[in-house]
Amino acid sequence: RDTTAHSISFILIELAKNPIEQTKLRKSLSKLSPENWTMSPHLLRVIKEGMRLHPVGNSLRKTGRDIHTKNDEYLIPSGSICVCSFLLLFRNPDVFSPDPNSFVPSRWEDPTREMTDSFHPFTLGKKNCLGQSLARAEMFGIVARICSEFELSVEEDGYGGSLLDFEAGWMAFESSKGLKEAME
Repeated sequence: RDTTAHSISFILIELAKNPIEQTKLRKSLSKLSPENWTMSPHLLRVIKEGMRLHPVGNSLRKTGRDIHTKNDEYLIPSGSICVCSFLLLFRNPDVFSPDPNSFVPSRWEDPTREMTDSFHPFTLGKKNCLGQSLARAEMFGIVARICSEFELSVEEDGYGGSLLDFEAGWMAFESSKGLKEAME
């Protein structure tokens, strides 16, 4: 399973569904040389928001000691296997308001402490994602290149109204240059 391709695909779909954000990103990138696209604050916000809405995995850990929750209400015994669903965590309305199910890159302009503490798509600690540096480089490079060269639009999104109700959909890429020129 190619997790980076998953992230890139959903980021591009979100940009296609949100032409205003796509225009903001293209404008931000146009002010920089391609070598410096990774310095675009708007590109960083777009990628973070895409990864927040469409996380690749979950966190699965085995506790190394007894863990007491706040107010000692619960005890998680040593050796327990704990699963954290990133989809639920990253769409928590108490943390990512307003509208946690919408693509809003500007929420990362001045994130709350709760947002930064909750958002770790590559997980933390000794068992974090070994490929996160490569994944970030690929996401930044590919998303920036495609958005600088193509106008993305959703032809048919296949969205039926719930997170689990998707059908086949299509996304169109339209180049501001000729297609042959854009692909070179």
